[in-house]
Amino acid sequence: MKLEEILKYKLKKFRSFLRIVYNFHPTYRRLMKKLNLKPEDFKKIEDLQKLPFTHKRDWIGKEKEFIPVSYTHLTLPTSDLV
Repeated sequence: MKLEEILKYKLKKFRSFLRIVYNFHPTYRRLMKKLNLKPEDFKKIEDLQKLPFTHKRDWIGKEKEFIPVSYTHLTLPTSDLV
């Protein structure tokens, strides 16, 4: 496989992952919307630098906000997840 094909494949997989994060994770969706970004905006590897980074200080005291929406179907209360 050529390098170009590998990069194209990786970008495709990354965009797929980004769509999941955008659709099911309110915190990251909010961060991306704040930067006016959508998963389809990532068309080349260089676009990765547009992504917002989170730091430990972003998580402290807000742990429940970082639970993806898709976990709300679990049988145990979300309060027990954190």
